[in-house]
Amino acid sequence: MRKVRQFLVPSLAYVLVAILAIPACKSGLEYNNPYGVSSVTLQEPAPVEDLTESHPGKATLLPDSDDGKRPYPDSRFAIIDGARIHFRWIPGRGGTGRYILIHGFAASTYSYRHTIQHLKAQGHEIIAVDLPGYGFSDRVLEGSHSKFRRAQIIWNLVSLLESVESEKNSSSDTTLTQRPGSRRWVLIGHSMGGSVIASMAQMHPENVEYLVYIAGSVDGGPGWFTRAAISWIPGLKSLVAWYAERYSFNADSFQDLLSSAYARKPTDQEVQGYLKPFLVPDTASSILASIENSGDERSLELDESHIPALLIWGLKDEWVEPGVGKTLHRDLNISLLYTIEDAGHCPMETHPATVNKIIDENDSVLRQLRTIQSD
Repeated sequence: MRKVRQFLVPSLAYVLVAILAIPACKSGLEYNNPYGVSSVTLQEPAPVEDLTESHPGKATLLPDSDDGKRPYPDSRFAIIDGARIHFRWIPGRGGTGRYILIHGFAASTYSYRHTIQHLKAQGHEIIAVDLPGYGFSDRVLEGSHSKFRRAQIIWNLVSLLESVESEKNSSSDTTLTQRPGSRRWVLIGHSMGGSVIASMAQMHPENVEYLVYIAGSVDGGPGWFTRAAISWIPGLKSLVAWYAERYSFNADSFQDLLSSAYARKPTDQEVQGYLKPFLVPDTASSILASIENSGDERSLELDESHIPALLIWGLKDEWVEPGVGKTLHRDLNISLLYTIEDAGHCPMETHPATVNKIIDENDSVLRQLRTIQSD
């Protein structure tokens, strides 16, 4: 026993020293930040009644520019609670629908490229958002990353855009006024994005037409033990961030990751589409912060909602298994569940035509159900 202690004590000491020394080490990752993403602290939101033009918690739409510093032709940026949020905004062109697209864990608006193309061709209005810390939004190292906080940020963005749209012919003011207007939106959430759209619906049900969960993880996420470990173990965040940058943020690792998520081999273009945002400095630290600060005292009350929902699952999904979809279908008051036989965790990417068809064919039914529930 003494020999065991003699071995363990110095070994643990070496491990502790190694962990504490990690911040001084370079991961070797070649960063690439062409769009000016910053690392920030997400400020606490101001109460609605206290919002003023000078309050730092305001939302401001940044000017549209053609300087090349935007990921997509329809990319826009807004400052919300101190963080610059990247989103894709396609105003309606003859279509009657309004859609908000929320990506999953460690993803971005890139995952909705086929969905955006389809809805845009139909003339619908589209807002696809990079959640704080992901894609080309600012990296948030301090501040809440809970599903309700994310939902609040998106509703603030929607309110801002609705205000800009209604005032652009009469005023140049682009600051946040109050809250979302009277228009209803279809909310589409993939994986972790499912918890965000559920929170959005709970916060402002009057602004939701219906929900679309694509492999939606509503109650998933890190538990208290994981959050506590990241917070309490000295140097753990630095160690994990260093390891991720050195060994995981590369094309080979992302090819393996997407092969599992897609249930097929990804193309080089798909690998690069996912990898590019991870080359922004502090991405690993921001993701760890999103795990550490994901807790919230509020809870989802799915059984109290009567907003219709459409559930789409791949039967080969090993990330959020089809059984989760069946449970969610059972827990929701009004829902339709569709499965796709050969799809994995990202059917809107691997089977876009099938997913788009399911959404299109059920749109009128879901809107009718929503109208009935509103009466």
